[in-house]
Order: sequence, then C-alpha cells, then structure tokens
Amino acid sequence: MVAQWISSLDKDVTVALIGLIGVVVGGLVAGVLNIVGAHRGNLAHAYNELASAQGRMQEEIDKQDDKLKRLFADNDRLRKEEHRFEDRDLERTRYLRELMHWLDGLCQSGEIAYTRDHPKPHLPDGMRPEFPRLDS
Repeated sequence: MVAQWISSLDKDVTVALIGLIGVVVGGLVAGVLNIVGAHRGNLAHAYNELASAQGRMQEEIDKQDDKLKRLFADNDRLRKEEHRFEDRDLERTRYLRELMHWLDGLCQSGEIAYTRDHPKPHLPDGMRPEFPRLDS
C-alpha cells in the first residue's frame, strides 16, 4: 500500500520525500553523535576535575605527613630532654642525701676529727658548673 502511494507520486515529490527522510535521519544521527560527544566531553571534564582534586588531596596529605614528622621529632627531643632533667634531679637528690647524712654524723659527733674518718661526699662533676667556686 505504501509502495503504491509512493509510485503514484510524482518523481520530484518522491525525490523530495527521500531527501526529507535523509535529512531527518541525518539530523538524528548528528544529534546522537552530538549527545555522545557531549557525554564524552563531560566525562573528560569530570575526569580532569577528579585528577585535580586527587592532586590537591595528595599535596594536603604530604603537608600533614611533614607536620607529623616534625611533631614526632619534637616529641622525641622533649622526651630526651625530660630524661636528662630526671637524671640530673636524681643525681642532685643522691648527692644531697649523702651530704645530709654526713652533716648529721658531724653534728652528732661534735668533733672535727669526724671529718678525717668520714670525708665529705664528692660533688658530682655534672653539678660542678652550677656552683661557682667560693674563692674566685
């Protein structure tokens, strides 16, 4: 039936209809290709944005890593310093206890001869810089 209808049309109308159908089909193909191309462009743009965000995140992670390394180094340094202070305090306490026991013995005996038999405790070398000499 459609074939009879087309055959009954004039040759110029048939050519025009075929041309019109070709234009419509061509337009549809172009539209589909445009949509696919736009989609690919959107995907490329999204990928570029993702890569850029990933780069920024990596930079931030590197900064945080550097900050953590500095904090750990500071923590280690402070712990060592704390141990030095503890060791120095223990040395002072030990020396003061020895000195006080020696002074107690001297006071209880009341004699200078006590110092010959019991010499005064030796000031540790680590503490010497903290006490200036009395004769200078």
